[in-house]
Amino acid sequence: MKTKSDIERVRLNRSLADIDAVRFTHKFPGWEGHKGMTLSGVEAPLLQVFRGFENVDAVHGIFGANTGKVLAKVKVAVYDGMGYAWIDNERGRLRLMINRQYLQKGRKIDIYLDVIHELTHIRQHMKGIDLWDERYRYVDRPTEIEAYGNAVTEARRLGMPLKEIKRYLRVPYIPKENFERLFRNLGLE
Repeated sequence: MKTKSDIERVRLNRSLADIDAVRFTHKFPGWEGHKGMTLSGVEAPLLQVFRGFENVDAVHGIFGANTGKVLAKVKVAVYDGMGYAWIDNERGRLRLMINRQYLQKGRKIDIYLDVIHELTHIRQHMKGIDLWDERYRYVDRPTEIEAYGNAVTEARRLGMPLKEIKRYLRVPYIPKENFERLFRNLGLE
């Protein structure tokens, strides 16, 4: 007899198969994946790297009717260093920065949810919202609550168990004592 967690795992695996339809091509001009070559410093259009994101309902929820136009303007750049993904919005750029090792070795579901999170920040930036409002702690910042909220909503839609959602949210740059606060802010108690 299948347990509840077995059923959740099957649902999540089916959802991951759906995510496979959104191809993580990792193909950047000038990089063919040869051993010893680096992706760092390379840039490409988002829809070339994450093919199919223009068809993702969660992304349409972020940009609405402007989804195709906005995504066509967004670039993805790979960097070496700390972190996973972030938005470079200096000098009018709309660029999603993603860690080389994370892109190559990260869990597909985590990368997928992080791209949704970062696309939320791109929409916020386009509306003139301060992404890094220092009046708030990171886990209380309205821009982060919205971005994590969109990722969590998509994770739930995919059937991800609560334990896996919380695992996804546990990142090294959030102090352990703030995790419960973030979970509460996202309605994950």
